Amino acid sequence: MKWVVVFLLFFPLAIIGQTESVFVKEKLLTLKEIKNGVLRIRTELKASSQDTVLIYLEKVERGNVTNLQTIESAYSFPLEITQNLINDQVGILVKYDLAVRNGNQFLFQLNEETDRLESINGFWNLGTVQTVEYEGKIFNYSYASCGCADNCWKSILFEIKDFSLKSISSLACDCQNLIKTNGAEDIETLAKCKEFNTPEKFERIQEYWKSYIVEIQR
Repeated sequence: MKWVVVFLLFFPLAIIGQTESVFVKEKLLTLKEIKNGVLRIRTELKASSQDTVLIYLEKVERGNVTNLQTIESAYSFPLEITQNLINDQVGILVKYDLAVRNGNQFLFQLNEETDRLESINGFWNLGTVQTVEYEGKIFNYSYASCGCADNCWKSILFEIKDFSLKSISSLACDCQNLIKTNGAEDIETLAKCKEFNTPEKFERIQEYWKSYIVEIQR
């Protein structure tokens, strides 16, 4: 038992980037290259709270390091921090407790006018986020389960503008009925969910959004 305790105490916190993987002793992630240096992310566990991680946005120029911002984020092993790009806006995606289906990821985008990271409200509870490409443009949609042995779910086609999350359309199943929503008030019950609640559900949701995007882009 003693060896198990020692192992748990010293097992490193993984910080995972798009092109590199480093451990907590180094805790560095390049966010963006700038003139004479880079903007980088550095992380460490908060000394007074082992369930909080400190995320530092730092400017490194000619070897000089300037702290631009400090963010406190919830921590539960394993933690992932990856560089993220939505609508050509660079940022970081912070995920923790990956077994949780939703409510476990936070998106921060870089405001290049202020050199600060801004949290995108509402992103944390979108669930899994996937992409669809059409005519060279990337569209984002989400999936989150709400029960009924995964027969209750919601998928949202969304965009992020001016550091705000905007829902374009949603497709949802309330365990029985398939419901489509455009905007805040246009709600339509399409049919029963049987055609989606199959082993190919995720492929069918993706195909639905592909067809929807083609239609709205005409």
